Amino acid sequence: MSAAQKTAGEETAKTNIRLALLAGYMSLGDYANALTTCEALAKHDPESRWVFLEETFALRARGRIREADSLAASRLKRLPGDPDATRTQVYDAVAAGNYALAQRRLKALREEPQ
Repeated sequence: MSAAQKTAGEETAKTNIRLALLAGYMSLGDYANALTTCEALAKHDPESRWVFLEETFALRARGRIREADSLAASRLKRLPGDPDATRTQVYDAVAAGNYALAQRRLKALREEPQ
């Protein structure tokens, strides 16, 4: 698939190959390559829910919790009230061991109008 990505002509084909690669990298726990792939996909579709969730998961898995939290904060600026970004911030707080912050963020999520 990596070789196919380099020779793919159409942008749609490249995107589809990257999506397949991302799924494979995440299944294998290859978070370094997953992050590289997420960055490429996010440039093409910055609002992609799936890419956002995969990227923040991979960042947490690599111990880069602050980066995951920053990515969620950026998404909340673009998409105020986005439940995925708010949930990600809860996960980030838990991963950092800051359970009080996680509880406050979870409370805020429950209180947001759906």
